[in-house]
Amino acid sequence: MTESKKLVKIMRRLLHCSVLTAITMGLVSSGASADPQTNKGNRNISRARALEIARTQIPGSQHSTTIPSNFPVPVYKNNLVKTNFIHSTQGSPSASANLITKDDPAKVFKWYESVCRRDKWVMKVPTENLRSTMSAGQQFYMLDGTKGPSRIMLYCYKNPDPKMPGTMVNISWFFNKGR
Repeated sequence: MTESKKLVKIMRRLLHCSVLTAITMGLVSSGASADPQTNKGNRNISRARALEIARTQIPGSQHSTTIPSNFPVPVYKNNLVKTNFIHSTQGSPSASANLITKDDPAKVFKWYESVCRRDKWVMKVPTENLRSTMSAGQQFYMLDGTKGPSRIMLYCYKNPDPKMPGTMVNISWFFNKGR
């Protein structure tokens, strides 16, 4: 398999993990089709049931509401509301850490940028000019970082749930054995 095909496969898995993480954090509805026996048309399910569903959706993965201390990027701890973590237990090493904080996206992103710089990650960050052309505009921040064989993709954006203002952070990590 070529490197680009491996990367696409990893990216699809991480995207799937991120979607399931959002479901398990209760940020989006999993829909009645996720569990027709239990839901019976109710689009709101418990977080525990969402975790159970997520475990069956990605074989070879573990799910937790706690981000481990050895995750390659520290957790932003100010005004923390929720955390969730998914990691692979088979195949290529990968993980997705997600959190919600009450703080502003720009403040959270600035903290992560500083931490990544301090920890010697090589970062790619869109310019302000490019960010302003995105539909999410000033409410969406991202960086792509590498350090040795590790790669992270970090996204900070305004939480779309009006009942829980603040920032959502998604950090996807994977290990590139070929590097």
